Amino acid sequence: MQPFETPAAEEKAAEITLETPDSNVPEADALPDFLKDGEKETVDWSISLAEENIPSAGTGFASEAAGSDTPAEAKYDLAEMYLEIGDRDAAAETVKELLEEAEGDVLKRAQTLAQELGI
Repeated sequence: MQPFETPAAEEKAAEITLETPDSNVPEADALPDFLKDGEKETVDWSISLAEENIPSAGTGFASEAAGSDTPAEAKYDLAEMYLEIGDRDAAAETVKELLEEAEGDVLKRAQTLAQELGI
């Protein structure tokens, strides 16, 4: 389909002139001083990483990263965090899981927390 042209549009198009530069290369005066002598600037973009500066991922529990020694301790910490943000329901669910899974000191602390929550 051909675009519809009017005689007025053809006349206006004939009046339009475009001026383009002869080249895309800037004038010598427009160049910074360090490039006027014709030398090319080079930049070393390589990166050297020393292996001793890269931390290892490790193979421990995620709870170790949070400062807990066992998954049960991490779960207890999570229950306390739920309480800190005011989510008593999530804290109660987490404590119920702890009462079934935990042992020793973590179990005792979970029982105390369960009493505070009225479980």
